[in-house]
Amino acid sequence: MRPPRLVLAAGAALLLASGCPQTLDDDFELAPPGAGGSSGDASVDSGGSSGAGGSSGASGSSGASGSSGASGSSGASGSSGASGSSGDGGLDAGDADPCAACPADCCEGSCTSLASDPLNCGSCGRGCSGTVCVGGSCTNTCLAGFLDCDRNVLTGCERNAATDTENCGNCGIVCPFGASCVQGACACAPGTANCDGAPENGCEADLTTSATSCGACGAACATNQACAPTPTGSTPPGACACAAGYADCNGLPQDGCETDLSRPSTCGACTNDCGANATCTSGTCGCASDFLDCTAGAGCETPRTDAANCGSCGNTCSGTQAVCDGTSCTSSCGALTACGASCVDVLTSPVHCGACGTAVGENQACVGGMPSCLPGWGDCDATPGCETDTTTSAAHCGACGAACKPGASCSGSSCGCGGATPNDCGAECRACCTSADCSDGDACTTNTCDATGTCTFSSGCTSGVCCGAQAGCFECCSDADCTGGAVCSGNQCVTGGCTSPQLLCGAACVDPTMNPEHCGACDRSCGAGRSCSAGQCAPLWATVAAPPTGFAAREMAATAVVGTRLFVWGGSTGTSAVATGALYDAATNTWTTVAQGASSPSARVAAVAVYTGSVVVVWGGGDVGATGDFSTGGRYDPGTDSWQPMTAAGAPAGRRFAHVAWTGSRVFVWGGVDRSGAAVAGAHLYDPVADTWADAPSAGGPSALLDPSFAWGAAAAWVFGGKTNNEKNDLFTFSGGAWSSPSASGAAPSARSGAFGEWDGSAFFVWGGRKGGATFYADGKRCDPAAPAWQGVNSGGALSARWSAHGDSGWTARVGSGRVLVAGGRAQGATVFNDLAIYDVAAGTWSPATSWGAETHQFGAVGWVGGEFVLWSGRGATTGALTATGHRYRAW
Repeated sequence: MRPPRLVLAAGAALLLASGCPQTLDDDFELAPPGAGGSSGDASVDSGGSSGAGGSSGASGSSGASGSSGASGSSGASGSSGASGSSGDGGLDAGDADPCAACPADCCEGSCTSLASDPLNCGSCGRGCSGTVCVGGSCTNTCLAGFLDCDRNVLTGCERNAATDTENCGNCGIVCPFGASCVQGACACAPGTANCDGAPENGCEADLTTSATSCGACGAACATNQACAPTPTGSTPPGACACAAGYADCNGLPQDGCETDLSRPSTCGACTNDCGANATCTSGTCGCASDFLDCTAGAGCETPRTDAANCGSCGNTCSGTQAVCDGTSCTSSCGALTACGASCVDVLTSPVHCGACGTAVGENQACVGGMPSCLPGWGDCDATPGCETDTTTSAAHCGACGAACKPGASCSGSSCGCGGATPNDCGAECRACCTSADCSDGDACTTNTCDATGTCTFSSGCTSGVCCGAQAGCFECCSDADCTGGAVCSGNQCVTGGCTSPQLLCGAACVDPTMNPEHCGACDRSCGAGRSCSAGQCAPLWATVAAPPTGFAAREMAATAVVGTRLFVWGGSTGTSAVATGALYDAATNTWTTVAQGASSPSARVAAVAVYTGSVVVVWGGGDVGATGDFSTGGRYDPGTDSWQPMTAAGAPAGRRFAHVAWTGSRVFVWGGVDRSGAAVAGAHLYDPVADTWADAPSAGGPSALLDPSFAWGAAAAWVFGGKTNNEKNDLFTFSGGAWSSPSASGAAPSARSGAFGEWDGSAFFVWGGRKGGATFYADGKRCDPAAPAWQGVNSGGALSARWSAHGDSGWTARVGSGRVLVAGGRAQGATVFNDLAIYDVAAGTWSPATSWGAETHQFGAVGWVGGEFVLWSGRGATTGALTATGHRYRAW
């Protein structure tokens, strides 16, 4: 049964009259209090029902002290005024009026209703603070998906339940550390989960490598199994597979991969039985030392002492040398015992053990003239021979009669709880001992452990459905949950009814051909300072606003992407290092300064920064004079604009221009250079919750490298190429706490350093680079981890040959699934490029863009922020001077 719904006036949002809170799947831009409201409405500070935009003239019929607020019913930009259809900024003669077909009102070329549109309530551009617009006035009723968590009508409904990690789905629902809020659900990074339910350690389980939570919380791998990542984007993210040399031949999940493929009975495969008296070496059948295979059947049935096959098949003994000693025909047995025409040692012969004609039984050898069980086999019943495999038998594990407890399995002669019954409950192994063992990481479900030790999973919802891990039940999670042609928008079923070319975006119809917030498709915002025409944003390049007063131009600053904002901290003004910072919001083209405090890091250059979802971690770097490198840092909370200290205990040696990534639970730091420019080796992990450092294993990893290609994707760090004495083309990955060198099929890119590297959504993308000082490349490849395999990258239409010195003048960014942006870089000599292109993996095509201008922005602050490539400050290659200007590029 679905919760009841209330349908508002035409154009208004759909709200639930009861039930759980509803969330929007788009990110409403909230208007600040005071922007406009209903004549004296308590939800705003000032302003009447008609504000800055009236209906006809430069000044309204009601002036500064009119009855409708700061300006009267006719505002500064009416339909016939300064920006109207006939004014200075109006349409040119012959242009079609995009508003001509609108049945009611039109704002920025899009049809709307000023009576009910919360973004244009009463007049164009006047937004309600997350509240419903009725009759052209903002009300105190929250829009679907917005929450009034501070219980203050003056601030409106200030929280977006779809994206707020502190109020995800409802007020007070805080997402675990490291998780994000997506459509009102707390979501861990792909491949991770909060399996223990503890918010303080966040998404602690790696579902791609965890043997106890492989693919899903509580999904334990069985005996002789390991957890390995599945192909990127597939479900589940990890799957249990048999370890090398083992197989599941009986098809029973409770004992895992019980079969040892090195045994003659299952040599390399479940069905490959080598037969009697055989051996198995590397998956190939052979004969035991006392036997030959002289027939077409399986096994080695012929003793080497057989006079008709003496030492080798077909070698017959006769005449004066009629007996066989196992090697050659002879005239007498000497010290050996004559058993017919065979000369044997009755102390070791499996055919004549202790006496002529007494053969050993199944899985036995002759030791001292007595039949003895082979290792791993036992004579556990009255039948002749050693018929019981004590390495796998749960009733006879390691020895006859040594039974495993109920629910346990036997592997390698040792008892243990298996994949189907992973929990040791004392007297027996069960799927669960208590309900705590049944956690699936979903706070919305109620899971119990029954009397048989089996988990019972429940949706936990008495009405509606539960979406993901949020603590709430909702009307819908996807379109499949809706009926009657409705679609699921913000966890509520919404009836369409939009007229082409309009689309249903959230709970409103928009025209994607001209709406700058939904240009070409829903939620494709053009950003500040751009318009939308024919579904395309223009201009693609725009100027970054001037930074705050006193925030000087700089180079080699630490940068990190924080939602729609670029965090910039530290760096050098050309003569000295600084300890100041600011946040640039690409969505609004505005800056805000970052606070300084006792816990903020000291002034430095070439430090690294990464955003964890809660704090920005700044670490490393050095001084301007290259006399020292720093192993200290700090943690910045953008929500409170405050710094927290960061321990130096256990931190790695100081370095500059390190490679850094957020794994979902740890900050991963690898490589970099010291103050002399020498490469630094080693990987390290920082826990920002516990404030602790740990060294990552170095075995199997890369050596110290200059200018390697680096990216993080598929829960792994990827390192390619780079230079020591010479350029390399080795590939390394760090995943699951260990380094490996994938043996990828297909030719790897040629040896090079300074290649552009990025994760494109499904593969590690490598392009460009150089070898020596004169060879520069304009080609590349992608390594798909699912195979793994190297695949070609089309070079037609690509940028000119170049390389990317780490931290200098070349940058990459993933601008969407399967699309990689490559910008800047260097060629031979002093040439520094100022152009970019985007490679589309699916189409195999490059889309070049116009240059951003003459400035090269070496060592500038760069990031893919809020759907824009932002490039600010740095040093010009021609003038050598620092610049405080910047550019931002919208990729659609």
